[in-house]
Amino acid sequence: MLKELLGSLRAVPIDLVFCAGDMLHFKCSSSLTQGKVRKVRARLPEGQMFGARIEVLAQDEKSRLYKGRLLEPLAAIAHLRGLLPLPFEDRRVSPRIERTVRVLSPQLEGFSALTRDISLQGLCLVVSQVLSVGARMQVEMDLDASSPHPVRFDLETRWSAPDLLTGKNLVGGCFLTMNQRQRTVLKNYLASTLTQ
Repeated sequence: MLKELLGSLRAVPIDLVFCAGDMLHFKCSSSLTQGKVRKVRARLPEGQMFGARIEVLAQDEKSRLYKGRLLEPLAAIAHLRGLLPLPFEDRRVSPRIERTVRVLSPQLEGFSALTRDISLQGLCLVVSQVLSVGARMQVEMDLDASSPHPVRFDLETRWSAPDLLTGKNLVGGCFLTMNQRQRTVLKNYLASTLTQ
């Protein structure tokens, strides 16, 4: 009994944020070393706590959000997936195409960013700054090789999340009203990427 009590006092407290597959994303006020296995006192958003062992895999410096693999209790991962949903859901109706395109916008740090993927409804940007959900921006992309003019779109950010692998931020945006030329150029670009 005393050994368990001492063990739980040495366990590091963490706050669970979300669960993606078998990976936990969590916050911790203590500094954790990547690659180490730690005993933790994991707290759910509602306040419940449980003891666990986690392998620390990575940390996003800006958000102080850690990524780790739950080692014990393994049975908890199925329950945590339901309790800790992803911070956003993919609501795209059309398929997204993984394609890197340079995007220009005065609202972006350095005035440019790269896309991770594009669809008829929107895109995912890899940016170095944090953009607030609901922010609107005007973006330009060179999608039409036959035209010297870039295509401009109005975009509204729908979600933002840290990319723990690159240390940057991912921002999902939805295209607002599109005219016929914008829609045609985007459709043609997406169709051409499928044939390459």
